[in-house]
Amino acid sequence: MAALRVPSTKAVNAGSIDPEITAPERPAGSGKRAEFNVAAAPDARGFGGPVILAVGFIALAGLVGLALRAGGPTEDPNFVRARDSLARYELGRTETERNYDDPLYDGALADLAKVDANSSSVTAAQTLASEITLKREAFRKRIQARETAAATVQQEISDRESESLAAHQMNLLMPKKDFPECKEGPGHAH
Repeated sequence: MAALRVPSTKAVNAGSIDPEITAPERPAGSGKRAEFNVAAAPDARGFGGPVILAVGFIALAGLVGLALRAGGPTEDPNFVRARDSLARYELGRTETERNYDDPLYDGALADLAKVDANSSSVTAAQTLASEITLKREAFRKRIQARETAAATVQQEISDRESESLAAHQMNLLMPKKDFPECKEGPGHAH
C-alpha cells in the first residue's frame, strides 16, 4: 500500500495573497498539564472547598428570601373578592351612572363584614365599607330628589290641565257674546 501523503501548506497557499499559516510552537516543558479540581478534597475539618461554600450561601439566601416572602402579611381573601368585584363593576362608570342599590354592593358589604379582625387588610375593608355606605346614602338622596322633582313637575302639569279644562268648561256654560251696544268692548262675559 502506498503511504498517504499530506500536501504541504506551501502547496495549499500557492498563489494566495494570505500569509503562510503555521502552527504556533509550544515552549519546551515537562509536557504535563495542570489539573484543576472543581471541588477540592476535604481537609481535616471536613470542608469541601469554595464551590460548596458558594452553593451553601446561595441556598441559604434563597431560603431566607422564601421565608420573608411567605411570612409577610397577605390580604384577606374576602377583602380581595369585594374589592375586585367592585373594581370590575365600577370600571368606566361615573359616580352618577353607578347603581348603589345593585345586589353586587350588598355582596361586597357581606364579604367586607367577613374580613378577619387580625388581618392586615381590616382597616382597608372598614374604609371601603364606610365609603360604600356613604355613597349608597348619597345615591338614595339623589334618587329621592329626582323623584320629588318629577312629582312636582307632574303636579304642575296636572294643575295647568285642570285650569285649562275649567276655563274651557266655563266658556261652554257662559259663552262670550259680542254686543255692539256694550261700552266695555268685545270679548267679555255678560
